[in-house]
Amino acid sequence: MAIFYISVWKGAPDASERLWQANVLALSIEEAYRIGRTRLAAEHPDWDLATLTLLAEGDSVEPSITV
Repeated sequence: MAIFYISVWKGAPDASERLWQANVLALSIEEAYRIGRTRLAAEHPDWDLATLTLLAEGDSVEPSITV
């Protein structure tokens, strides 16, 4: 399990301002992208997702909860 930070830009990340961001818990980066994309579509149904760049970055939470 990991916490992934999902960020969205219109165009390249270093060439534009971030439009949206969210944190999600997921088992893999693929699942994080799926959850992030679904959440973005639900929150902003008028945005054309094909024109946006999604970036997922994450860290495992397992070391922080292991006793």
